[in-house]
Formats: sequence, structure tokens, C-alpha cells
Amino acid sequence: KTFLIYELLRRQYVKGMTVCATSSTDLAWACGSPDQKDRRDLMTRLMTSELAFIDDLGKEKVTDRVQSDLYHIFETRRRNLLPLFVTVNSGAEELQAGYSRDAGEPMINRLRDDLCDFIELK
Repeated sequence: KTFLIYELLRRQYVKGMTVCATSSTDLAWACGSPDQKDRRDLMTRLMTSELAFIDDLGKEKVTDRVQSDLYHIFETRRRNLLPLFVTVNSGAEELQAGYSRDAGEPMINRLRDDLCDFIELK
């Protein structure tokens, strides 16, 4: 999954599109970084790049900050009609269970209904 998306992103980058790719664990690290510049820079790139990719969503340690920042990324990209690529290793219910009750379902709905087309690779 990851290598397929990176190849797609590479091809679009070569054509001149802006791309931001990170893992969910790197995003979680940036969210908790003592130097909030790391967080702001990554968040800005994830929200404004023409193409964005978060690898292995659900593998991160979910803190309130991580949950809030992920929701902000999803919502900003949705509002601006920008696509988001995400890889996951679990189903929607399992992924949703890792987040708070009032955030998990809206986040999954943003992914499912507005940002992503789900493709199952076997």
C-alpha cells in the first residue's frame, strides 16, 4: 500500500504538484514536540499541499492534541476539496475505537464520505 501511494505521489510531484507525506507516528511526534515549529510546519503542509498522505493511520499514540490536529487536517482538506491518501491496517470500527467517542465517528465519516475512496488491498 505504502509503496504504491509513494509512487503515485512521486509521479504527481514530478509533474509539479505540491505533495506532503508523513506517517501517523511522525505526525504524533510532531504534535507532541517541545518545538511547536515542527508541528506547525507539518500541519501547514498537510493542510495546504495539493496531495497529502498519512501512512498507517491508527498506529499513532492518540493524545487529545493528535486527535484534534488530525480532525483539523481532515476538516481543512475537506473544506478546500483537497484529496487525502491514508493507509490503515484495520477496519473503520477498530480505527474509530482508538479515538474519543465524539471525535472518532466524525473523523471516520470525513475520511469515508468526503476525502477518500476506500480500496482494499489483499
